[in-house]
Amino acid sequence: MLNGEPPTVIDPGDQITIKPNYETLPAKVYVSEIRENNVYLPVDLLDGVFDAPKVKGLYYYLYEATWLTEDGKYTLNQTSAVFAVEIM
Repeated sequence: MLNGEPPTVIDPGDQITIKPNYETLPAKVYVSEIRENNVYLPVDLLDGVFDAPKVKGLYYYLYEATWLTEDGKYTLNQTSAVFAVEIM
């Protein structure tokens, strides 16, 4: 899923900022930590920022964004990406 991209190395508890480069920002954004056996745990995201884990290791995340119609009833578009961080 990462297409050979290495994980970003960060310190325990660092803030991780997600700044999508979209002209029209998505209506909904979700981040989940991917654990073993495809278990997805929601991450508390506040203004595109969340705290990295405090325990050393390799962590995988899924980013999902959704654009809605003006009335919010229907999905116009969706995208997703995965990324990894290594806590040193």
